[in-house]
Amino acid sequence: MTGKNLTLILSLLLLFGSGCEKYYVTIKKEPIDRQYLASTFVGSPDPLQITPPLGQILFVEWSISSENLKKNPHLVLEIIYGDWSEQKLVFDIDKRRGIIQYDLQGAPYKKKEGLFSYRALIQTPSGEVLQQWSQLMWTPLVDTSQ
Repeated sequence: MTGKNLTLILSLLLLFGSGCEKYYVTIKKEPIDRQYLASTFVGSPDPLQITPPLGQILFVEWSISSENLKKNPHLVLEIIYGDWSEQKLVFDIDKRRGIIQYDLQGAPYKKKEGLFSYRALIQTPSGEVLQQWSQLMWTPLVDTSQ
């Protein structure tokens, strides 16, 4: 490798590595089933292979600025289940980056009929939304009880 090529590569790495940092919140949903078991991949004996777990898991990941961390934000995970019930979970944020997981499996998964839709908000105590991510089917449910 010539000195010119090395200089070009190092310059590109510096350019891309020192760019603006991206702040976000995002959710990834994964199934919990036979494929979720480590024994499926290594071929080890496992009684769970006979009756594998059933459910879904959400991984919520965030990255916020130091400035926003000083605002004492929290992560709000809003979930609509397949049976049209709702749940709101609140998690404290004490680091600029992090990940939480929420899993629904077994009897609760069957009772709730799985996860229908969900969204995550990073909010300040006063309610200011700093970041948000919504699943494509997300829409607040309409209260028809009135």
